[in-house]
Amino acid sequence: MADLKAIFNAIGFLKSETKTYLAGLELGPATVIDLSKKTGLSRQATYQAIKLLSERGILSSMQQGKKTYYVAESPKKLLSYAKRYEANVKERLKELEEAVPELSLLVGGEKPVVRLFEGKEGSRAILEDIALSKPKEVWEIGDLVAFRKVFPPEEMMPLAEKLKQLGIRYRGIYSGEARSVVHLLIVEMSAPIPCLSPAVRDPALHCSTTHYLIFLNFQWYIF
Repeated sequence: MADLKAIFNAIGFLKSETKTYLAGLELGPATVIDLSKKTGLSRQATYQAIKLLSERGILSSMQQGKKTYYVAESPKKLLSYAKRYEANVKERLKELEEAVPELSLLVGGEKPVVRLFEGKEGSRAILEDIALSKPKEVWEIGDLVAFRKVFPPEEMMPLAEKLKQLGIRYRGIYSGEARSVVHLLIVEMSAPIPCLSPAVRDPALHCSTTHYLIFLNFQWYIF
């Protein structure tokens, strides 16, 4: 089954909206109390979700006596809304691209020396930022084996190849089991490394003066 929460999040829904819409589909015509019990949301949060869903056009209401019932519109209407949302995002994105030069003129103050990026998307953002700024050389420190677990080769290689085409040289200090790091650099990333110490020497490996690596495995190996 599709990850519904991720889908709703991608089209701008709050968690409370997602819960309320799905509850509405299951219950059929329902009162605020019914929806609140089903979703576990407070009555105030349910009212807010109903308001937002109604504005999106995927929740309607009907009156029966003194009670107001809310009805979730069909999934086909939800799909229509998602397509309108996508079209609107594309239009706003086009406008933003055109506005970038104007926005760049507004940048003031000193540029930060250190910026913090987190998670997989943060790592991707760093690499893309490097590609845009095109430095001659980049220094990095990290656990290459752990990084490889987050970024499998099929995702990493296109980015690495892009940096290679730009002529950007890497220098690194890497932690992790020595042979694992060497394997990742040589076999999976095709990176040149310097001559290795006897502890990790392999006659199949070639030497290069463009990288200086330090491996940590309860000992330091300095090249």
